[in-house]
Amino acid sequence: MEIWQDIAGYEGLYQVSNKGRVKSLLRKNIGSDGRNRTFKEKILKPISDRKGYFQVGLCKNGKAKMFLIHRLVSVAFIPNPNNKPEVNHKDGDKINNYASNLEWNTSRENIKHAFDTGLMKATVFIGEENPSSKLKVKEVRYIRENYIPRDKEFGTEALRKKFGVSQQNISKIVNFKVWKDII
Repeated sequence: MEIWQDIAGYEGLYQVSNKGRVKSLLRKNIGSDGRNRTFKEKILKPISDRKGYFQVGLCKNGKAKMFLIHRLVSVAFIPNPNNKPEVNHKDGDKINNYASNLEWNTSRENIKHAFDTGLMKATVFIGEENPSSKLKVKEVRYIRENYIPRDKEFGTEALRKKFGVSQQNISKIVNFKVWKDII
């Protein structure tokens, strides 16, 4: 059975259902031309955001705002006693916005669920394949081959300045704590 609840902040204007649908309610107002206008109750057509979640636009006092449907459903139908900030789709389907498919989660719980269900895959970038890497393989080899402790030209401080990395990074490279696969 479909149950409807007012949307917080939009009471009397819009409702959301436990099946993930949103509707505008019957309302009457006076238009800018002074004529009475009647707006019939209707189910709003959701649109997909860039991440694949359904959203709808709600208007109040002439101002429109977009809302994610899964959040509207969760706020209306799912208690959140621990004040968890994120909503998780239990089955991993971003457009299944039934209240029975949603739960409040922490960010950590949400990410763990995504890995556990195969929605996210662990991606490990090693060496210069890592987008945050500042060095290339040949530079790491250069550091290891030329490093001389406390030397003005080839010591930690000189190599740090030459390659734009920290002293700790130079130390970790020389001691094979990082870039372990490069000899």
